[in-house]
Amino acid sequence: MDRPKQLSNPTEYSVGFITALANELTAVEAMLDEEHGSPLNFIQHERDDNCYTWGRMGVHNVVIASLPEGRYGLVSAATTAYSLLSSLPHLRIGLMVGIGAGIPKLQTNIDIRLGDVVVSQPTDQSSGVFQYDLGKKRQDGTFQHVGSLAPPPTVLLTGLQKLKAKRRRKGSELPYILEEMLRRSPKLAEPDDDDPAFVYQGSHNDRLFESSVPHVEMTAEKNTAAGLSKSTQTPSVENRNAEEAGLETGNCVLCDRAGEVTRKERRSTDPVVHYGIIASGNSVMKNSLCRDEISRQIDDKCICFEMEAAGLMNTFPCLVIRGICDYADSHKNNRWQNYAAATAATFSKELLHVIDAVDVSKSPNMKQIVDRMLENISQLTSDAKEANQGLQQLNDNKLSENIKNWLSPCDLWETHNSTLERRQDGTGNWFLDSDSYASWKENSKFSVWVHGKPGCGKTTLCSTIIDDDPATLRRELNALPDDLANTYAAILKRIPKRSEEQSIRILQFLAFSERPLRVKEAVDLLAVELKEKPGFNPNNRMPIPEEITGYCSGLVVIGYTDEHRGDMEIQLAHATVKEYLISDRLSQDVSAHFATSVAKAATSITEVCLAYLSEVKLVSPPNIEDLNFYKDKDAVYYLNVWPPWYHYKPFRGVALDGFIKMRYPFAQYAADYWMRHAFHANTSQVETQVKKFIDCEIFHRLYEHSAENSSALYRMAQEGLTWAIELLLEKDATLLNAREDESLLAAAIQHRHDNTFHVLLARGAKVDRTAIVCASSRGDEELVRPLIGKVTAANAWKWCSKAAKAACAEGHVEILHMILEKCEEANIMCCIEGEWICDAFKGGHNAVVMALLDSPPHATFYAQSWRSACENGLCGLVEILLAKDTDADAAGRRTEALSIATDKGHVEIVKLLLKNGVGIGKAVFFAAIGNREEILKLLLENGGSPNTTHRSETALQAACYRGHKNIVQILLEFGASDKDLFGPLGSAFQSANYAA
Repeated sequence: MDRPKQLSNPTEYSVGFITALANELTAVEAMLDEEHGSPLNFIQHERDDNCYTWGRMGVHNVVIASLPEGRYGLVSAATTAYSLLSSLPHLRIGLMVGIGAGIPKLQTNIDIRLGDVVVSQPTDQSSGVFQYDLGKKRQDGTFQHVGSLAPPPTVLLTGLQKLKAKRRRKGSELPYILEEMLRRSPKLAEPDDDDPAFVYQGSHNDRLFESSVPHVEMTAEKNTAAGLSKSTQTPSVENRNAEEAGLETGNCVLCDRAGEVTRKERRSTDPVVHYGIIASGNSVMKNSLCRDEISRQIDDKCICFEMEAAGLMNTFPCLVIRGICDYADSHKNNRWQNYAAATAATFSKELLHVIDAVDVSKSPNMKQIVDRMLENISQLTSDAKEANQGLQQLNDNKLSENIKNWLSPCDLWETHNSTLERRQDGTGNWFLDSDSYASWKENSKFSVWVHGKPGCGKTTLCSTIIDDDPATLRRELNALPDDLANTYAAILKRIPKRSEEQSIRILQFLAFSERPLRVKEAVDLLAVELKEKPGFNPNNRMPIPEEITGYCSGLVVIGYTDEHRGDMEIQLAHATVKEYLISDRLSQDVSAHFATSVAKAATSITEVCLAYLSEVKLVSPPNIEDLNFYKDKDAVYYLNVWPPWYHYKPFRGVALDGFIKMRYPFAQYAADYWMRHAFHANTSQVETQVKKFIDCEIFHRLYEHSAENSSALYRMAQEGLTWAIELLLEKDATLLNAREDESLLAAAIQHRHDNTFHVLLARGAKVDRTAIVCASSRGDEELVRPLIGKVTAANAWKWCSKAAKAACAEGHVEILHMILEKCEEANIMCCIEGEWICDAFKGGHNAVVMALLDSPPHATFYAQSWRSACENGLCGLVEILLAKDTDADAAGRRTEALSIATDKGHVEIVKLLLKNGVGIGKAVFFAAIGNREEILKLLLENGGSPNTTHRSETALQAACYRGHKNIVQILLEFGASDKDLFGPLGSAFQSANYAA
């Protein structure tokens, strides 16, 4: 076999391809008109781990880099691009070629089919690629996209325009290029086991479903029902005929045909090219609802999803070309991936055919493009910072004035007097002479409602009334309560007897709830009847939820806390309301009805929660047409927004079905917190109800085994419900250690429920590393001792190392001694790590630091300690190590420590080490690389060599290549020489030219 052609210099290559997957690399390599070997003078950068394919495509020499196997996403793509440019900064054109997901938009005549090609095309507001998952979540729940990406190089955009004109005149070359690919590589036309051929897969395999139609997965049982053989997984005769008719194919045999979108048949199977915005993110898009929502937020021209491009645009400005292999929905499969990769690669070759090599040579290289872009960003940042400072100054002045006005009390007397001064004689007499006013003055128990539009004179009328009867006003003011306690007592006394029970329940919940309550939740908890069957009946809900404040008027208010969904929350009017209710300041007549305590309120709340949950009916989700509450905002929210993100919670609450949460608004709170309230409740009063609840189907549904849910035992351990744990284990002892992913002992330890811990341990709960680590972190010897007793020789090293690290970080020296003694007893060496001493020192735990240093150190302990201390800039710990680390190998460790401190820029540590006579070693080189001017001078003044080398590269070469001009000047002043010293990039002079 002939050796492939090798060019003499890597600078002869001007086009760089990046691919992510193996089939994408295969397709691009199949486009090469000539394959090359690695250039003769190519020196791969030390930080470049890429593998390259070299060759020619038309008149252009190209190099192809691919992401490592099994890695994909923005970060991996950015790493590959960075590595490519570190070795080949002279490249002038970049192409990202591969597969993507299409976004059909038939309503706007964008009819994307599988196998089509999408090309990123910049607009006035976008570079052609948009990172949809970069931004910040607002308080109202919406997502604000931030940041911008660089556009492709001009030579590519000019070529794209030229190609469009040519295609309009002469038609597409894609079919001919695809045919030529298969002629050169006939193996690509054949499937390989489960890997489809790189050919068109047939229109009957291109099925598009409505966004609301989910994919139905094929299982063994469903195969049988659909007429598929279990052994061969091939269609029966009937289904084969259906496939030929184009009715159902692939893995969508069981999907709803009625939800399939009917599209006009194309005249040709040749791929169509579409131009628009490509949405790029870190996750695979397989949700049609999410797809449509993100596409709507970005731009009407967003027509493709993929996973790498956004990681490239600011480091490897390129044109993104994607062959469409699916529609970013749950029906996604791999059938079209190879053909889509081939069509994308084919378009890239067609594009290069119209780009002249001379135009490419005149365009700036990638390094120049990126440098220019960074300069622009720096200038924009500076301008924006200056503008922000000016705006901030204006805002500060305005804010200060607003705060002053806001905090200053309104002078009502001045307002009253000024109103009277402006009032014309006789104004308001019509009201003073009215029968309504006269009756009100005779019987002030009644109210007179005076209403009118803003600005019609209500304030003036109020001043008129005050001026009419000042004696009565003074008498009423003197009769008002003189403090908050009397005010609240007066409000409570006004509550009617028939509303007393509901008022007490509302006040108890608002005073002791674990989070703010939504009005819908409060309405449902009021509908609970503890002495009735069923305990909760939806028909008992208040018809007008907002009227709930009428039960405790003056003590509770309604607020809107979620602008996006418009949720209403019910709250205590002021923090002093709770303080009053649980205080001893209630008068005897009020205390008899409204006095409460933590235990009393917790008991009531627990009873209400359990009564409500016991009546929750587990039903299948209704169709959207069947929802009686379709106009309800929550219903729309759960149906359209909830599915993709419902697993996200600020803490690990019970994962309730979204439709249960719609039907039973109070269910989420009750499920999440009944145990926490039960912990503070009177056990004798709630135990019977808990026993009944444990037997309910909803109890087992709430805590069934799933990735989203914790078990009931685990939650009880977290909340310290020891008596409930006993009840549950009496019914089924096998629940104790049923889940491998949960540590019951750790849950009890973390939440400081020591009694629960001891009961679980006595019951035989498994002892694992998590429990020992939690106990060690707490520093409680009574907890650690029984756990340490369970350590065996088999698990000692793994368990004790983590536990000891936790004890060190928290400063528990006695716990550390216990663990080390156990390891010694088990004849296991617990490898004390240098990181532990760093954690202890940062926490100010000097006793632990000295205990670690006094224990028998292993071979790498001091090396790790030096590294941790110098990396973290812990000058005090370095002083301790200088005094303690004095064996024969200490000098080498200290020298390495100096290099680490230099690399990290910790000047004080460098000074301390030099003061103690530590050898300089290669620290000068690391100062040059890191642009550490002050440290470099210190090192050179203390005897460091300006000609220090590392891996055949001098400090001067390293500084030149990285553009550190001041470092170069310092090294030359101290006598650095470039004579006869050549590294991977040649002499320092060559390095400087190469960097330029």
